[in-house]
Amino acid sequence: MPHEPPDPTRGLRVVLAILALAVAAILFMVGQLRGDVPVTAPCLVRPGVTAILGKSRTGKTTLALKELHGYAHRALIFDPRASEALDAVPTLTSRAEVRRHFANSAGRWIRTVRTFDLGLYSWLAASVAHWRGVVWVMDDAHSLFSDPLIAEKAIEVGVGGRHMGGRLGVELWVITHRPVMVPAAIRSQVNTIHTFRQTGPLDLAELARWCGEDFAERASQLGDYQHITGDV
Repeated sequence: MPHEPPDPTRGLRVVLAILALAVAAILFMVGQLRGDVPVTAPCLVRPGVTAILGKSRTGKTTLALKELHGYAHRALIFDPRASEALDAVPTLTSRAEVRRHFANSAGRWIRTVRTFDLGLYSWLAASVAHWRGVVWVMDDAHSLFSDPLIAEKAIEVGVGGRHMGGRLGVELWVITHRPVMVPAAIRSQVNTIHTFRQTGPLDLAELARWCGEDFAERASQLGDYQHITGDV
């Protein structure tokens, strides 16, 4: 039986097949970040914004983490001040780490994004409409709002986050010192408040507007590390 002549294109076809697999893997990773690849785990988020308010080192971030463990299916925490309360939470510090995480992001998880490079937070916020069933927590939120893109995306999530991410939703939590440090467009979407002691007249007026005079009065009389919760 005669032998078939060697195929001169066989090596080229093998190389092209390997390249195609590599491109598919890259597109998969990018798709996970952008939301093009479905995440099948059932995830629901609440409408509106949760605000956690209080002076430095009163326990705001510790409280947020406790609430997240009891509620959130997935949570991404922007941590520009490297809060000690978040030291035990797995951390993402670069775009490469963020991409790797989102490439395998099914299931329940909590991650912090920890860097002093505001550009990483801005880059990640730009993709927020494609996140799937994620609670977006902004620790030290007033410092992050100095970036116009982050502030813009936070407002979008506050207003319509429930419909983002293939309708699995994105929910916004802001952690900051005082109510008046939250942009007005986001304050208008707040529906749950956890506050430690507040004493400033403008802050107490904002709390009263949100939850009533009695709530504001109680907030002014809290002791150290005490907090109260109200629904707007």
